[in-house]
Amino acid sequence: MDAAYITKLGRSPLSIGTIPIPKLDNYSVLIRVQCVSIQPVDIKTKTGEVRSLKGTPSVLDPLVLGYDCSGTVAEIGAKVTQWKVGDEVFVFSAAGGLARYTVVPESHIARKPSTVSFAHAAALVTSGSTSMQAFKYAREKCGPLKKVFITAGAGGVGHLAIQIAKQYFGVEFVATTASETKVDYVKSVGADVVVDYKKSGDESDFVKALSKYGPFDMALDCTVEAAKCKKIVKDGGMVVGLIGIPNGDAIARAVEMHKLKGIPTFVYSLLNFLTWFWNLGARVKVNYILALAEAKELEDLGELCADGKIKVFIQKVFPLSETNEAFEYLGKGHVKGRVIVDVSGENAGAASF
Repeated sequence: MDAAYITKLGRSPLSIGTIPIPKLDNYSVLIRVQCVSIQPVDIKTKTGEVRSLKGTPSVLDPLVLGYDCSGTVAEIGAKVTQWKVGDEVFVFSAAGGLARYTVVPESHIARKPSTVSFAHAAALVTSGSTSMQAFKYAREKCGPLKKVFITAGAGGVGHLAIQIAKQYFGVEFVATTASETKVDYVKSVGADVVVDYKKSGDESDFVKALSKYGPFDMALDCTVEAAKCKKIVKDGGMVVGLIGIPNGDAIARAVEMHKLKGIPTFVYSLLNFLTWFWNLGARVKVNYILALAEAKELEDLGELCADGKIKVFIQKVFPLSETNEAFEYLGKGHVKGRVIVDVSGENAGAASF
């Protein structure tokens, strides 16, 4: 099958070529991939900055990237009961989606609403799940969320987080950061106040610019500004960060969900201790999450999208043959929304809302 893959870690381009179709087990599903939404984590996995869920690639065991994908069921394992050939689905695929086919456990798959395109469904996976899990975690630890701050509101996670906060969690007031050219865009998806981080002086400092709006219940740090975010969060509130070391419980959940090997169990206790120690006596706690898309969560996101309650912005669509160009485009940063690779060649017109 055609695929974009690597045989070694580093900054060399991905190979675009032919590899074997993955094999099914009794409880897995073979999906004919339509679209993949590529993420910064795909770039970091390629370079080796982030460990792959499948381990180290080699010539004999190439690594297919692209975890967030959508497509149709092509074949089912002998004991699969939830799915049939032809079903339209979207999923987080540890096996990688930048290939004509990918294999996923049946319990990880979500049904794609018929009114949501394959491109938009793929774009929901990690960005939407990250937002859902961040707000659920903060609400569980800190109570009701009425006022929320989100960094980088125009980004892939940020633009969905603004909408999910209001449409799913009932948040009343959302503030965010964006450059001047994206202010109207983030307001259109629900931001109440936008701080232009490129302005000079106090106007670009969200701590000072947002002081008049009072303390926030929580902050979602999509960049690396947790220390600043703490300054605008109320006592007993929380900063949920996306770029940092998650606690041991999050790692243990990932290991169980994807049947990973090679991680000693003492690591979980060590990470939990470090999280506790870093937050010891803190007015506002900082916790880093490791979002893993679950089927029920994806179905909720699909329904929100189908009902028009959330919209996914797609900046650009690339064919599979231009996957390297897609990675380069995403790697330059400041992308509005998501970047899609059209694996099937049938979704070229999917850009924008």
